[in-house]
Amino acid sequence: MLIEKANENGDVSFKEIATTLDNPHVDIAAALWRDHGAVRMRILKGVPLLQALIHANKAAQMSVAAFWVRDDDEALALASCVMEEPA
Repeated sequence: MLIEKANENGDVSFKEIATTLDNPHVDIAAALWRDHGAVRMRILKGVPLLQALIHANKAAQMSVAAFWVRDDDEALALASCVMEEPA
């Protein structure tokens, strides 16, 4: 699902991703990058929500966004744009 979402978004700028991360209608956002034949991922937004759902053993409908980035350094830079409060 995340790879499909990232492919739908195509090439987007850092600014466009940051704008999506600020969107209150996006619950979960992930950065993906290729690394030696594997796909790596970093959750950029929604970690507290995911943790709460896992802890409660519940499922929920969520708005998800995903983006291809160059590498983990770029994903970390994007993650620093997000200030989340615990769920």
